[in-house]
Amino acid sequence: MIKARKIIRYALAALSITLLAAFSVSCVSAKDSNGGGDDYNPHVSVIEQPKSSDLNVYVNKTDNASFSIPVIVDTFIYLNSNTAKSNDKIYVTDIAGENIDDLSVAGLPYIFFAEDAGIIDAAQRNFVCVFNFDVSPKATWVSKGVVRKITQITFKIFDAAISVPVAVNIFEKEDNSKFIYECPILKNTQYLTLSNRVLRHMNKPLFTLALNWNIQGWDGSDCEDDRYATIVGFRFANSALRLERFAVIVNNDEGVPIEEISVPINLSDVNYDLTSRQCFWSGNFVEFEASIVDEGNQIVSDSLIMQYTLNGESRVYEVVLATVQLYDYDALLFRLPRDS
Repeated sequence: MIKARKIIRYALAALSITLLAAFSVSCVSAKDSNGGGDDYNPHVSVIEQPKSSDLNVYVNKTDNASFSIPVIVDTFIYLNSNTAKSNDKIYVTDIAGENIDDLSVAGLPYIFFAEDAGIIDAAQRNFVCVFNFDVSPKATWVSKGVVRKITQITFKIFDAAISVPVAVNIFEKEDNSKFIYECPILKNTQYLTLSNRVLRHMNKPLFTLALNWNIQGWDGSDCEDDRYATIVGFRFANSALRLERFAVIVNNDEGVPIEEISVPINLSDVNYDLTSRQCFWSGNFVEFEASIVDEGNQIVSDSLIMQYTLNGESRVYEVVLATVQLYDYDALLFRLPRDS
């Protein structure tokens, strides 16, 4: 019996050593495969990048901007997203433009689109490496009344220096429009950037935004007040995007909870009343779809503006609700020259 127990103990010990060795090998393999090793240095060819951006963003003393830029490469890359460790081999080297000396522009690699993401150009073996950028004012920033522009960004991706022509227009403020936190009929305190990716085999990207109404902005006072504002139109500030659909999500009837319904707005004849009786009790989520106007651009952003009147008067006011960004990486890959 004692001999049998010794045999079992030896067997368990041997099994433990084998499992530990197997686990160690798997860890080493994982480290090698995710680009963490110092000797990981794939060859990346320099591909001429198509100009495909029309990005319109806001930056001033109170608002930062964000956008993404794709870099097309012909080599699969293991990428640790948004980490400083990745940046010793994959990083931004130069940003060229006009009137941008008083801006801080920082970019980090975000994601690498490969075969399992369904965005590989199988015939040419091209891939997309996406960098996220944040634009913020320096302490020296002053209002200039001009459009600041980024025209080219250069990336170092392992042994390749790749320059990407871009069109990033940086505005201080849209004329005659208030930001969402300045608008009297809204209580929102933050200006948002809403981003989405276009997928050809799916419906148009859907965006959602919470709007918190302030009835005092149309001189309303309580839940019985008959004063109101009316949404009368929408536009994109630089006509780079097209609004396809806009709907208001309603979940109460003058304070009485109801089953949530989506109320579409007729974009050809916008006329939607925001009554004190309805809006005293809550704000609304709104949902909308947008598309790119110029199919020659696959990286597009623009600012969505809502137009409204107060208490049936004719004067039209405007509020900039958010910056909307669309990225069509699939179409971008198909723009590359193909071997005959």
